[in-house]
Amino acid sequence: MNNINPNVNRVGSQNQLQSNQGKQQIDRAQFNALFNHELNNLKQPLQISNHASKRMMERNIQLDNQTLDKINDGLYEAKAKGANESLILYDDVIMIASVTNNTIITAMDKNNIDSNVITNIDSAIFINK
Repeated sequence: MNNINPNVNRVGSQNQLQSNQGKQQIDRAQFNALFNHELNNLKQPLQISNHASKRMMERNIQLDNQTLDKINDGLYEAKAKGANESLILYDDVIMIASVTNNTIITAMDKNNIDSNVITNIDSAIFINK
């Protein structure tokens, strides 16, 4: 005689397990697509602090829109990887940026480096010309 209650469905059959795994993969793919779409919508415009702006003028550092877009993309990538403060290297220009605020904090060229040590950064971004 069978002691299994006929009102209780058997849980975890092989077919159900395979079906749930397929659904989970679809749900994960949909989530990733939605997540990436929303992240792209959150991309902030690049800011340049007053201090950085002043330093760039004093040091005759000029960045065109294409370069600024590359810097912004680099900051966005760094943010996605958990960075907070980044050193940005572009040609002969060194910049420090707040990744969190998407803001260039200061800028210098290789001739105006006061020290060979830069502190309080957790990442570096290399921008190709």
